[in-house]
Amino acid sequence: MKIEASRFLENNSEKTSENEILKTPEQLQIINLAINTISELVTKYGGVPTPINPEQIHLVPGNYSGAYYPIMQNIYIETDSSVSKLDFLKIRLHELLHFFSYNSFFINQDQTLHKQHRGGLKINRIKKENIFHWLDEAFTEYNAITLFKEIRDSNSLFLEERQFIEKLSAHMSPDKKDSVQSFIRQTPIRFAIRKFHYEDERRDFLELINTICNSCGISETLVFDIFYKAYFTKQLSPLIRLLKAANIKFTN
Repeated sequence: MKIEASRFLENNSEKTSENEILKTPEQLQIINLAINTISELVTKYGGVPTPINPEQIHLVPGNYSGAYYPIMQNIYIETDSSVSKLDFLKIRLHELLHFFSYNSFFINQDQTLHKQHRGGLKINRIKKENIFHWLDEAFTEYNAITLFKEIRDSNSLFLEERQFIEKLSAHMSPDKKDSVQSFIRQTPIRFAIRKFHYEDERRDFLELINTICNSCGISETLVFDIFYKAYFTKQLSPLIRLLKAANIKFTN
């Protein structure tokens, strides 16, 4: 199927191959770890993992942000040469989850892709307000955090940084601010502890889960199961019925 790329290229002319940062062997290893872990999660909830290779993930100079372009099936990550292995993992997980979530598209009459219709929990509508955008980002980041901890704690690739965090924690108190800065300056690891994103949305998402459980009298495990299946497959209807049963307003 022919893909219209002009709009993407116009908006991202700076993200060209001449600016792309080459991935190190360690970074390729981290990318494959993330891909394999998410693929297992997709399969667990009845989805079909979309094939992806590291060439579809582009590293460009910038300030630690990322974007997934559904029509192009590419991920762009802004980073630099000093990024730590854990931060590298953290940024990729969110965008890879968007990639592996259920995607569908509006099609033009000439069979070109017009725009994304479904992206995980998000529903884009023509000439109408999109819905579930905040919910999709919250659920994506919630899972990015869960997978980040799982991969971090189970893989020796991150052992040095885990040990650094443990030592740093011993210095983390209001009366030891100078000690913290001194410890960071002395460490051979270039490691910045960056927060996960969508903090407000994640808090609202967990409140939503609690509201659904209380209103519908069902377990949190079952609610999450419905969310995962909606996120990774086309089975969105059970989630919509659940939200309606709990009198949840559909918002962007």
